[in-house]
Amino acid sequence: MPIARRPVILPPLGLFVRRYSSGSRWSWLPAATLATLLLSASGPGRAQKPNSQQDSHELVTGQTEILVTPQERQSAVDLLENVQQNFNVTMSRFPYTMKVSFTGSGNTQYEGEGTMESDEALPNWRWTSTVAGLTSTRMMVNGKNYGTPDPVPMRVQMVREALFRPIPGSPNQKALRASNVDFRGTQVSCVLLSGTAPSVGLARQWWDREYCVDPSTGRLMISSEAAGVYAIYDYTNAINFHGHTLPGQITFFQAEKPVLDIHVDSMTDEVENAETMFSTASTAALLGPTFALGSAQWTPIRVDENAQGSLLRVEPVIVHATVSNETGKVIEAEAVGNSDLSARAVDVVRQTTHAPTGFQRDLYVAVEFYVRQ
Repeated sequence: MPIARRPVILPPLGLFVRRYSSGSRWSWLPAATLATLLLSASGPGRAQKPNSQQDSHELVTGQTEILVTPQERQSAVDLLENVQQNFNVTMSRFPYTMKVSFTGSGNTQYEGEGTMESDEALPNWRWTSTVAGLTSTRMMVNGKNYGTPDPVPMRVQMVREALFRPIPGSPNQKALRASNVDFRGTQVSCVLLSGTAPSVGLARQWWDREYCVDPSTGRLMISSEAAGVYAIYDYTNAINFHGHTLPGQITFFQAEKPVLDIHVDSMTDEVENAETMFSTASTAALLGPTFALGSAQWTPIRVDENAQGSLLRVEPVIVHATVSNETGKVIEAEAVGNSDLSARAVDVVRQTTHAPTGFQRDLYVAVEFYVRQ
């Protein structure tokens, strides 16, 4: 099933992932290294992993097409790279102020009503957000980054990703599958990304990342970094800014329940009092240099307590976690779904130390419980 090519709304983007330096707001890190937790010696090869747990937000429940030829792959890559460019409002080079309100309702440390303001007048920029009494700030002034010392709440990192980097990394470096499906009466093209392609066109599996785009408009409709986690993009009150179209609302669902509701309140040209905002004096209360936020990544952890037994199945539990830039230890973590193994999976993730990268990482960890006889 071919991907429908969208009309040329935005020019193709060649160097998007190399847009920012190490002092930027985001770091697009290489694919995460396999983290393996072996509770005993390793056993025989895996059984076939099950597909993603059924969720009403999952669109790709039938057969997919494996994209192999350069032409097939380029069609899907173009679709995703145009989305990347659309959400990269800095590409417009116009100064702006964006004001956002959001509400977190999950099980992390910082939930409730929050706000974020993002100001940019290149080469300087600043964003500040407050939720549950904690204010986080990052800014770039004269080529140096500054910020508050505390870890950034997971919900704030999710807001930043959803609005500025909903499709991380380089899609052309992944195995690709695709399916054209119906979403609320509109035909959309869903592209699935994974490390390796299955031998047959399987429906969405729990190790796939999935992005569904309306090919007639180029608008991202659903972003799913892991099975069971879905960001739904609503353009009813869309924001139009110099060729970029941003959704008025984004809602994250985990295991059918809303955990984060994001509303773009306004986006205006220019930055009021930019000279004062981006002065050296404005950085006096901040640390510099400080850590930036990494983009969302997927990584597995294997739990195998009886490695000598015959493998019956693998039971995956997805845990969403943020990881410290300095220590590699988990800051916040919550299970996606209501599995009997959820609490145990969170404990496994919290006990795992990841290699510190200098960036606060956002990980979707697939805890793979090996069930054996």
